[in-house]
Amino acid sequence: MQSMHLCLLQAWFDVAGMESLQERQENEIQALKAIFTHELQDVREKEAWNVWRPLEIVITLTPQQGSSGLQEVHAHIDLHVTCSEQYPEQVPKIELEKSKGLSHQHVVQLQSELVSLAQELKGEVMIFELAQHVKKFLHVHNKPGFKSFYEEMLSLQEKQQQQQQLIKKQKEDKQRQAIQDEIQRKQEALKEEQRRQRSQCRSADDDKASPVNSNHPGHAERSQSCSYVRSCSNSRRRSQSSSESNVSSPCSHKGTKLMQFTHRGERQIYRGTCLGHSPRGSIVYAGVDATTGEVVAIIEWSFKLKPKNSKKLALHDTGSDSSNLTNYMKQVSSIEQELNYLQKLKHENLIQYISMKCVQEKEYLVIYIVQEFVNGINLAFCLMENLPVDGDFLRHYSAGILCALAYLHSNNVVHKDLRDTSVFIGKCGVVKVGDYSLDKRLADISQAFVNGKGDNTYPPSLGRGGKKADIYRFGILMLSLISGCIIHDTVPEIPPTLQPELRDFLSKCLLKDERQRWSAEQLLEHQFLKSPVEHGLSPQWSIEEKQKYMEETEDEEPDSDIHLFLPANPKGQSRIQNEFEVLKWLGKGAFGDVLKVRNKLDGGMYAIKRIELNPKNKQLNRKITREVKLLSRLNHENVVRYYNSWIESATIEPASILSSTAPSPAPCVITKLDSNQLVLSDDVERLAPPVTDVSVEWSVSYESRASALHEESASSDDSSDEDEGWISFMPCSASSDGILFEKDEVVTTCLQSETDCEENKDSAVASHCREIQFMYIQMEFCEKSTLRTAIDSGLCEDEERIWRLFREIVEGLAHIHQQGMIHRDLKPVNIFLHSNDHVKIGDFGLATTNILPRHLASTPAKDHVADGKLTDTPSFSHEMGDGSLTGQVGTALYVAPELSTSGNKSIYNQKVDIYSLGIIFFEMCYHPLLTGMERVKVLVNLRSSEIILPSDFTQDGKSQQVHIIRWLLNHDPSQRPTSLELLQSDYVPPPQLEEAELQEMVRHTLSNPQSKAYKYLVSSCFKQEVTRAEDITFDMNVGKSTSLPIPLMLQELAKERIVRVFQKHGATCLSTPLLMPQNTLYDNTESCVRLMTHSGGIVSIPHDLRVPFARYVVWNGITCLKRYAIDKVYREKRVYGFHPRELYECAFDIVTPNTGTLMAEAELLSIAWEVVNEFHSLRDKTCVIRLNHAYLLKAILMHCGIEEEKYHDIYTILSEAKDEKYSKFQVQTHLISLCLKDHVMVTLFSLIGTENPISKVASAFRIITKRKGEAASLAKQGLHELETIISNTEALGVKCPIVVAPGLVYNVQQYSGMMCQLVCELKKKRRRSGMDVIAAGGRYDHMLADFRKTLDITGIASKEVSQAAAGISISLDKIVSVLQDESNAPAVDVVVCSVGHRSMVKEKAAVIRELWAAGIKSSLIDSHQSLEEIQDYCQENMVPHIVMLKDTETGTLRVRSWEKERFQERKVNASDLVEFLQRLLKSSGETAEANSMLTRSECKVPCSDPAGGNSLVNINFLTVEKYPASTRRRFEVQMLSHMSSTLQCLSAKVRVEVLALNVESAAVKTLAMHLELDLDQQEFQKSIALVTERHPRHRKYLIRICDEIHDLRCEKNCPVIILYSLGDNVFKVLM
Repeated sequence: MQSMHLCLLQAWFDVAGMESLQERQENEIQALKAIFTHELQDVREKEAWNVWRPLEIVITLTPQQGSSGLQEVHAHIDLHVTCSEQYPEQVPKIELEKSKGLSHQHVVQLQSELVSLAQELKGEVMIFELAQHVKKFLHVHNKPGFKSFYEEMLSLQEKQQQQQQLIKKQKEDKQRQAIQDEIQRKQEALKEEQRRQRSQCRSADDDKASPVNSNHPGHAERSQSCSYVRSCSNSRRRSQSSSESNVSSPCSHKGTKLMQFTHRGERQIYRGTCLGHSPRGSIVYAGVDATTGEVVAIIEWSFKLKPKNSKKLALHDTGSDSSNLTNYMKQVSSIEQELNYLQKLKHENLIQYISMKCVQEKEYLVIYIVQEFVNGINLAFCLMENLPVDGDFLRHYSAGILCALAYLHSNNVVHKDLRDTSVFIGKCGVVKVGDYSLDKRLADISQAFVNGKGDNTYPPSLGRGGKKADIYRFGILMLSLISGCIIHDTVPEIPPTLQPELRDFLSKCLLKDERQRWSAEQLLEHQFLKSPVEHGLSPQWSIEEKQKYMEETEDEEPDSDIHLFLPANPKGQSRIQNEFEVLKWLGKGAFGDVLKVRNKLDGGMYAIKRIELNPKNKQLNRKITREVKLLSRLNHENVVRYYNSWIESATIEPASILSSTAPSPAPCVITKLDSNQLVLSDDVERLAPPVTDVSVEWSVSYESRASALHEESASSDDSSDEDEGWISFMPCSASSDGILFEKDEVVTTCLQSETDCEENKDSAVASHCREIQFMYIQMEFCEKSTLRTAIDSGLCEDEERIWRLFREIVEGLAHIHQQGMIHRDLKPVNIFLHSNDHVKIGDFGLATTNILPRHLASTPAKDHVADGKLTDTPSFSHEMGDGSLTGQVGTALYVAPELSTSGNKSIYNQKVDIYSLGIIFFEMCYHPLLTGMERVKVLVNLRSSEIILPSDFTQDGKSQQVHIIRWLLNHDPSQRPTSLELLQSDYVPPPQLEEAELQEMVRHTLSNPQSKAYKYLVSSCFKQEVTRAEDITFDMNVGKSTSLPIPLMLQELAKERIVRVFQKHGATCLSTPLLMPQNTLYDNTESCVRLMTHSGGIVSIPHDLRVPFARYVVWNGITCLKRYAIDKVYREKRVYGFHPRELYECAFDIVTPNTGTLMAEAELLSIAWEVVNEFHSLRDKTCVIRLNHAYLLKAILMHCGIEEEKYHDIYTILSEAKDEKYSKFQVQTHLISLCLKDHVMVTLFSLIGTENPISKVASAFRIITKRKGEAASLAKQGLHELETIISNTEALGVKCPIVVAPGLVYNVQQYSGMMCQLVCELKKKRRRSGMDVIAAGGRYDHMLADFRKTLDITGIASKEVSQAAAGISISLDKIVSVLQDESNAPAVDVVVCSVGHRSMVKEKAAVIRELWAAGIKSSLIDSHQSLEEIQDYCQENMVPHIVMLKDTETGTLRVRSWEKERFQERKVNASDLVEFLQRLLKSSGETAEANSMLTRSECKVPCSDPAGGNSLVNINFLTVEKYPASTRRRFEVQMLSHMSSTLQCLSAKVRVEVLALNVESAAVKTLAMHLELDLDQQEFQKSIALVTERHPRHRKYLIRICDEIHDLRCEKNCPVIILYSLGDNVFKVLM
């Protein structure tokens, strides 16, 4: 049907070509009616008189039906087309109406498509095509509509979620890539640092091992270089050139040795001198064939039969030496077979293998490989000397290496380790490749048996290895030769400045996919090797680009006279000609002239300074070179940048000397690039000749340069180097030669008469051409505008600009001074203003005109400024002042007084620049001086010691400027400020920035850590000075209480007991790194202590021990571990500026693969309870274990209908409330601020306010659990886990009450499961609840998952690891605070001192040594103190015994012991001292073993039995009050006497525990009668209840006694327990 419609329509269209527009419209509508029938509606209204109207129709369209049959219609739309009279020559108006099943976005999209289609069909009838397009669109979007708005909403939400997930994934991918890049960057930085250290070590070793001839500096330098290359890079087949003849042998392998080689024919070879040691393990010798006289190279490989690291090599067996040798011989046999094949390979670019030999020498197996000897050097020389290889040389090397590789690969041989040391250049220039195949194999064996490490100088090859790996290494080697150093990146970046053919050539070698990487044969056909590299070509610009550039630089055309003074010789290579296009000769100044050039490669503008080097004055040349090296270190936005420098040679013809009109000499250049190109480094010196005795300034013309200066230079060779601190050079004090500028006319100043000049010309003509050297310095180009131009243009009227420019000058000067340099020629003409009006400090002279009127040029000056005074001088420059670097007057106006002294030596420092700055600042602030003489007069007055300022300047209200000028111009250099002091002073206004602008600048700076501004910002933070007050107050309240001996002793004892509990549970001590990068877990923790590193990174010191451990666990993939750690944690104080608060935390953690049966949580609670029971003081306190679950907290908030974004705020409020920082009213106030409704707060308080056993809490939560939904499921799971944990805890024997507190909030950012606290009532009088938290912890699986997610993003995680962990932390400080109230054992038992006039040092040392040997805790008092002071010291520190030595007694000592509230003295023989003290300490119970901090004291008393054995009886005083030691000893004797008959009836092997009690005999009998020890826990508790009912007055004390009895019987397995009543002397035995 549709095809028939098309045919009908086409027939109408064929006729339409001959019809008018009206007829075409009528014909089209007839065709459309035939096609669409009733779906088409003609909406034109009939006009009177049958007036014709343009076409306007509406077509109701449905989806196009496919070939599969009719489909259900879910979408339709009306197409309303309104045509004009010019249709179809004019596009009709298209509207879409009454759409169904399409969204608004779809309708807009369809409308846009129809409009575009109509434009394409313009000129043709198009309504049918439009309708067909609509039907196709409806077919694509013919989908069932949503049944409800809710369904549509869900669909939209799903799409939004998918879009958000896609965005999130993209963001994660981006973050992952950034993290991987950062990791790689830091790894490369570490590798680079290691390489640098290794390089320094090698350089130091080489300096020691390579003596040089001091009489010939150039010769010595070359010798040392060659020796370095040979020893470090295995340049083993290089001949001994003349430059190496004086170098001593690098090792002890000397003499000759005749060696027999029988491999494939017998040969006798004399082994000669050692050529070098390879770091890969081989030694290289020169050898000579005894028959043919052929020179060969012998490589020796030694393998020890007992390797140091047997695990590193697969062939090694841990068996006997014979098996070890057998394995070696297998390798040797394999190598011989390979060598048989390699010997057949012969190629002009390969070093041929000749023979081999294997011998056993003592414990070594030695392999000798004989190879062809190459008379030349290897490519390591270029890399060791950092010499980039030119394009032609690179092509030559590449062709030779590729020919060798192609030949090897065609014979199925892989080189395996192509490197700079394996490519040699023969004396005829032939490239030779060696070390193929065998060398890599032998090196791997050697490295594995020596240290298990290979040589990783080059990056590993990409791919599986083989032939394509050789091509990759070839690419790395070529790129290294281009850069002048070894490339270490696996995927290196090819410099964009290379020629396109060379870039393409290298890219084909370094392709990541080795299948696409070119072979050696393909590379040999590459365009780079077929055509030479073009030299010196400018980049090809389009006509438009060139025209635009020429319009911008109309005056930048090369000068017509450039050829007069540029080197030009087709025989040589001149870098200035090949790489630059000279645009303008700018002027002549210190040391030479300056050219404006354009780089042909990058099109950038540069200034190049050309300096002639005098071959007769080597010292001056060295100073110039050092200055350039020094200047290359400057890199600041306000200092002219020095980029590069090089030296070229040239010859000067006589004609050039005669020329007087050329702006510069016209040399004919040999133009050979000096092989010793200047390398800019940091180990340079500063320099300058003295001010008054030697002139280093060059004259205006070549006559003076060739004559006067060269004659002067003879004496300058012997000048002193003491003045080598100058950056630029002062002119001669005797005369001023003037300066030449490029103008319409050339003015030349000469000190000689015309006759003398003519004579010089004649003599110059007669002379022959001489060779000279030029140094070229490439610098940043600044526009012609200088500060002098700005001053003369009325800078003084813009005060804001004055301060801005002055600050920039000071900042640039500060950078120069920070580099240890002095400018010494600072003046306005040397300060350039960039196009954006920013300062650039330079030190080369450019042409600055209009300083003086023209008529003054020929007027001889009568005044010369020196030391601030006017003196006579023969002449001065035509451009007075700073218009000339050599202008004596101009320079002297700015030079500091200490540099103008008449003596030969001047002592100065960086303050000379500050003085010059003062003159400059005055000129910036003062109106321009119109005449030169006026300027001289004003500045001379200013330079006087009185610093005379013009009267109109001081009257203008410029007090701040006046102060700075007087400060800077002080004639005492020590009184002048430094550049940094000037910047930091209050007299220099800071940069004017709005607050928002400042914040934006700081934000932008921090966003780019690699920028200079970022580094400066961080550096400024670290350079802040600390005042004395801050130093004193910083730690004023740290460590005062813990520094005393008693608290320290208690702390150590508490640690010991806690560690004992931890170790009993199988834990290992593990401390994590101190610093941790900033983590989001502490984002809202104000007390977290954060630090900044020098790189600007933020790290934190431990706020707790759990988070660093969790990170450590994830980073190391730990799945099973029990660890403990006792370390300091830090809390930032609310008042900043003080040392953070230090606390000791005892952490115990259990890491498991999964949660299991929640036994880990129960074990943690058991550990906390055991720690409490270790300390008697805590056992007397009321302790409670409080539990909660993260699921319960979330279920409560969800049940209350609170939005999720408010959860964190509520957690914070509840946490503060539980810590008693908020009252209930304050909690309500904070909750109201979160816009919580009243009924929500009522429900919330009813659930979180409970603190009951699990059964009651479960009942209270039935309002949540009985419903359905996520809140109910979370509450059920949380309650179930808590029930399981409580059950497991009780099974482990924990007797502490356990309650569930749904309001307990403890570090919800960390803990995702159970949360727990062990609280104890430490003090009686406390506010509110009076409970202190002793221990806290929980399960933190989600924290591990978060760390794991971070690790997964980086791609470091190699496999899926399941990790779960729980931990608890115990406060050591709170435990120690409880113990301080009890009696404590002393830290020292005995103090040794002397009394009398003699110090008796040796005698005291002998005594203290014996006490230490006997294990007695002793201390020596060395200072002279009175007996009273010593006794006071012992009382304060609880030291019970004093051993005194008297100078009047020999052989005896005095022992003073604290007894009965006073010291009692005894006289003891020196030989019996140790035994006496041991007996004394044992009887008093004060030794470390018998002494306890607890009220409960233990002593071990031996009791004799009839059988002669000893029964060990432990007497435990479980008393309410504390007894002194003497009372305890009396009770012990009494008790043992009373129980002796009973004890004799017991076996000697039975341990007896005696509990001394403060109860009457009736209570003892009740305990013995009713206490059930052998029944279960429930029955035991019932028996305790029965005992306490009988004696309610002693209820708590009896419960304590019962707990002790239970511990002795159940935990310590004591078979016999005796209860002894101290008051009634009655005891009962429990068996």
